Amino acid sequence: ERQRLSDEKDVLGFYLSGHPLAEYQDLLRTFNTVTTQRVNGLNEGQPLVIGGEVVGVRHSLTKRKEPMLRFSLEDTDGLVEVIVWPDLLGRHKTYLVKGAMLFIVGRVDRSGEESKVVATDIVPFAHAYPRLSKSLHLFLPTTTGVEQLAVFKSTFAQYSGRTPVWLHLQTGHHGEVVERLPDRYGVTVDPKLLEQLQQLIDADRIRVEG
Repeated sequence: ERQRLSDEKDVLGFYLSGHPLAEYQDLLRTFNTVTTQRVNGLNEGQPLVIGGEVVGVRHSLTKRKEPMLRFSLEDTDGLVEVIVWPDLLGRHKTYLVKGAMLFIVGRVDRSGEESKVVATDIVPFAHAYPRLSKSLHLFLPTTTGVEQLAVFKSTFAQYSGRTPVWLHLQTGHHGEVVERLPDRYGVTVDPKLLEQLQQLIDADRIRVEG
């Protein structure tokens, strides 16, 4: 599927039968703070996280003759130019190739006619959950008991990390009770962790915030 879409883009200049980002829509909804279409409406220096496909990579040199890079990041709305300065390029150059699926953490640069993004960090889609997750929320039904809570905590221990876990408990008398678990139950959010949690509760009761 990816190859067919790539061939369409090379021949036609656009995707005809789909878009390679279609399978990543849940990931983009979780971590994007903006889309390419909205970057021009942001203020100078405003921080953002934006995900997409790398296209149009252009290598150049700074005034100090250090290698830097510019590329276009494409999402389903359009394109935005991304600037990668030498220090960041040295750490992430293996990711910065045509067709790579990346989240760009950065800030808005409005120095030209079109707003650009100056990258401060680069996160491949495959690393997005552990690196970009800020909190994990579980919305538990009224039938949740002590034994099931113990299973959740045991699961968290397998993925120990620094992302805080919040429990949203539905009670009969007090409505929703929200509790942040102690830091010792913090997790490293990982697709395998989410799969395990989905064996315990429905997927729509699990929310990751980026």
